[in-house]
Amino acid sequence: MSCFSRMRKALELCRGDIPVMAPVADQAAARLAEGGNLWAAGQPSMISELSGRAGGFMMIRGLGDRTPDAGDVVLFTLEQGAAIPPPVLESGALVVVFGPSKHEDLPCFAGHAEEAGVSPTLAAAIPAWLFTGELVAAPDAPRQDAGDV
Repeated sequence: MSCFSRMRKALELCRGDIPVMAPVADQAAARLAEGGNLWAAGQPSMISELSGRAGGFMMIRGLGDRTPDAGDVVLFTLEQGAAIPPPVLESGALVVVFGPSKHEDLPCFAGHAEEAGVSPTLAAAIPAWLFTGELVAAPDAPRQDAGDV
């Protein structure tokens, strides 16, 4: 199967996750509308991907060593064998995981790497991109007036 065929399959599988993803994006949008911050954390290449390289979601910033506030949203891409730092988990922030996770209490979108035959990094990127789209489409998403553009 070609690279594009595998990517297409991963995308189709991730599209099937949107009904579960949309309510999480709605929760995230509500937090952001109340003044929360949007953070990217975890795998360094994915922090770059989400916050700028692929167009990025302009309000997102890399979390770095900060601890998020309770009203924040953290998009966390796990590297294989890595864990989410306890201060992030204990912060009260909404932590959304992209990639395989052992955190059953967190929303997780694994990306179907094995099913689609794509790399774990690509398998994390696809649902993260879809999530940011759902976040923008959420009813409570922060809006910018046309005069502010």
